[in-house]
Amino acid sequence: MVMPQNEFNSPQPFPSCSWTAEGLARFISFLGPELQKLNVDVFFGTMERPSEKLVDVALLDPKASKYIKGAGFQWAGKRAIVGIHRRYPQLKLYQTEQECGDGMKSVKSLTKGHRPKMPWLSSSTTPPR
Repeated sequence: MVMPQNEFNSPQPFPSCSWTAEGLARFISFLGPELQKLNVDVFFGTMERPSEKLVDVALLDPKASKYIKGAGFQWAGKRAIVGIHRRYPQLKLYQTEQECGDGMKSVKSLTKGHRPKMPWLSSSTTPPR
């Protein structure tokens, strides 16, 4: 599996690669056929924003969507999971990054680390093994 760009819509203060959702969808329409020849799946993401519309742009694009087999979500992106799963139940969804709490090895830290998993459980999606 390949996710062409992590946090594609997050401009950073250091050298990075930012895309619009439309630009990433267009890139996937070129990348997809090449990876398909290699039997490699394309996943959309990683989504760190709670905007379902960012995922919809690619999944509603007929040239890109036929190559997208899944999507990755992290941090605030988890709030888009329920809607995406309802509209695209065949899409594989992955939690790609874990919120790690405060590093103090406490119950509070453990709770903070596990709370982000709740959208996966409440939306009947299956977290990766």
